[in-house]
Amino acid sequence: MTSPLADIFRRQKKFISKWVDFDWLSKNYKYRQKQVLGYIDHTIEELIELRREMPIRKHWKSTHNDPPDIEKAKEEYIDVFHFIINLGIVLGFKDEKEIYDRYLAKHEINKKRQKEKY
Repeated sequence: MTSPLADIFRRQKKFISKWVDFDWLSKNYKYRQKQVLGYIDHTIEELIELRREMPIRKHWKSTHNDPPDIEKAKEEYIDVFHFIINLGIVLGFKDEKEIYDRYLAKHEINKKRQKEKY
């Protein structure tokens, strides 16, 4: 059985293959750089949309005390997640296992930094 992350990775790779030429991506660093920068920009835009779902951000507005729409925030989070996966794909992550392994390695570094008050 395929892991959920592996399924997401596979689906996203298939989805973006309509716009991303993977053969060219591996041969042309400028093309890869353009794709990476584009996905960074899209991710930032989606993060801003997610941020807008938190009404407390403008303390002077009447909506300051309104509760956030968590369902809308989750929808925006998923948009962010899509672009993060796409970014990983164009950066050349082979599969979800490489992402997971690198996550675990960096997580250990972060735990050490936290312990050492980095």
